[in-house]
Amino acid sequence: MGIDYSAGHAMVLSCVDMLNLINGKNKKAILEVIQSFHDEVLADKYSSDRAKKSVEVLSNISQKIKLADLKELILEYHDVIGEAGKYGGDCQFSNGLDGYDLMMLWEPIIDVCDINLPSLTGIQVFDSYRQHMDCPIGEPCFLFDVDDCYEKKLNSAGKNLKKFSGGYLNEVTWTDVSC
Repeated sequence: MGIDYSAGHAMVLSCVDMLNLINGKNKKAILEVIQSFHDEVLADKYSSDRAKKSVEVLSNISQKIKLADLKELILEYHDVIGEAGKYGGDCQFSNGLDGYDLMMLWEPIIDVCDINLPSLTGIQVFDSYRQHMDCPIGEPCFLFDVDDCYEKKLNSAGKNLKKFSGGYLNEVTWTDVSC
């Protein structure tokens, strides 16, 4: 018998924020990525019937679609159903996919945008008011690696500490659990 804990740490962007990647210059490439994603979901024998049905809205999108309409279509594809709860809810993507599946769409989108971004580590819907404090609840959250966002550089006090430690500073993270 025991208690399991896990901790997460990420930079979070909303789906609306992510849609800012899409512009007139990369729209054609984005449409190709979306079609490829559509084809992959349909070909995957492990995709649920619900996922295969919902991905049909992404099939053969016209090259002439207005940018605003494309963004709205993608936003609607990421709709969330279910309710958040105190300890846990039942929120999920209405399209029948999970965050790992949606990364198959977004990683190539990020690639074709040709912009330096931190690593996308997950797409998740947080649904617990108690366990996911400070996280956006009930909406798609795009999680990026925090360490890819910052550059650490020792200041003079850190350099002095490094001298005393034999040239290596041991930075640690821990979690205390009391029963």
